[in-house]
This record gives sequence, structure tokens and C-alpha cells, in this order.
Amino acid sequence: MVNPELLALAGALFLVLLAPTGRLQRRGWAPRALGAYLATMIVLGMLVVFASSAARYLVPVFLIGYSAPFVRLPTRGGGAGGRGYGRGPNRSTGKLPTKVVHGPARDVPASDRSEPSADEQRRSRSV
Repeated sequence: MVNPELLALAGALFLVLLAPTGRLQRRGWAPRALGAYLATMIVLGMLVVFASSAARYLVPVFLIGYSAPFVRLPTRGGGAGGRGYGRGPNRSTGKLPTKVVHGPARDVPASDRSEPSADEQRRSRSV
């Protein structure tokens, strides 16, 4: 029979470790690597609780393993949140693609086209 305290501890650790595991999943980790991370952290958490003599060394390792998925390393592209080269749709220049706006249809006769009001002209000229 499984010890109820051990089962409760494993369940509590599982719930606590869902947040960093979810972050790693959103970053594109493979399911097998996520399972290995989760299992390792649960075993490490149980060792912290039951092996009190080794807890002095295991608690910092557990805390680093827990908090590491929340840390975002800077990219090579240019600082924290800046618009650098190497990111975005057009990586060669670092510029976003231009928006293409088409004029009136060519097959509609000029007599059938409605002229836009002054308000519509102002909106269409905005950048």
C-alpha cells in the first residue's frame, strides 16, 4: 500500500510544477523532455522533504530548476525587446512588410463609381 503522505506530496509537487512545465511546453520542448523534467523535479522535491540531511544542497537545485523556465534569455537580435535585425517577417532588413492597398476596380465604369466623402478620404490617407 502506498503511503498517503507520499501520495499527497507527489500530488502537491505535481500541481506546483505545472506552471514551469507549461512554460517549457510553450517554448517547444518535446513531450518526452517535459516528462523527464517533471519526473526529475518531483523526485528532487521528495528527496528535499524526506532526506533532511541533503536538503541543504537540494533546495537550491530545486529552486533553480523551478525558476529557470521563467527566465528569458536575451536574443542575439538586439537587446531586451528592441527591434533588432534577425527577428520579424523580413530578417534581412529588419523592416516589417509594407501593406498593399489596391485602388478602385478597373472594370467598373467611371459613371458607376461612387466618389468617397471627405471623411472617407481622410481615413484612406492615414498611414
